[in-house]
Amino acid sequence: QQGRQESLDKTRQRILTLVKARFPQLYQLADQVSASLSDFDALLLLLEHVYSAPDAGHLHALLLSYLPESCGQTPTAPTTNGIQP
Repeated sequence: QQGRQESLDKTRQRILTLVKARFPQLYQLADQVSASLSDFDALLLLLEHVYSAPDAGHLHALLLSYLPESCGQTPTAPTTNGIQP
């Protein structure tokens, strides 16, 4: 359990480091989104999206898509084809 948490934390930190370097204006939103994800695969997908985002507008929209529609829903990662697993 501790190793899993350490992996999640390191991945979140990589995401935030990359966002800060590429799009610092989106750091706070990226921090909120990464903190809301507890699935390692979802965090890795987010890391890939941050790395490949062509511009801040694209990443902003993507980050917003990770947020739950309401407080009662669990955030899930968007998929490339728009269908959730």
